Amino acid sequence: DPNAPVLEIVSVYIPKKDGTGISQIMDGVDTITPEALFQIMTNEGLDMSDVEVKSWKTADKTGTLELTSLKDKSHKMQVCLINTFTENYGLDAVTIIADGETLVTNGEYESKFKKVE
Repeated sequence: DPNAPVLEIVSVYIPKKDGTGISQIMDGVDTITPEALFQIMTNEGLDMSDVEVKSWKTADKTGTLELTSLKDKSHKMQVCLINTFTENYGLDAVTIIADGETLVTNGEYESKFKKVE
């Protein structure tokens, strides 16, 4: 449709419902923002209701994602966030801070995400 809005294609990662790894989901957004990425995760059945972005900063191919809260701080969720943000923002690494606690420092994209425990 020539009149359809032009969307940015994004990729988000969520834990598989059967617990056997992580799935990649492709979708479109008007503008790539952390909130837009979290909305897709929510739409795919991941409970992100407690997640609020305190800040999102990028510099020198790295990003820092600071969240006011995050219920699920598991390794699997950390990989989902790292993969989602490194891929969509073209970064080499992401630091994740939640509830004032640094969960990951310079986490890199996990290419074997389908097998993450």
